[in-house]
Amino acid sequence: MGAMGYNAMKHKVLLTLAALESCLRMDGFALPLGEAVPAAIEAWEA
Repeated sequence: MGAMGYNAMKHKVLLTLAALESCLRMDGFALPLGEAVPAAIEAWEA
């Protein structure tokens, strides 16, 4: 998955990650809820 142009803005990428995390959990993947966005912010600021 990639984001280009208008959709590559930080807040839109974070929103997409949160939605993806939620969808994967609904499909049965064992993911810790709420960790995608903080991890992305940490990586973004590194």
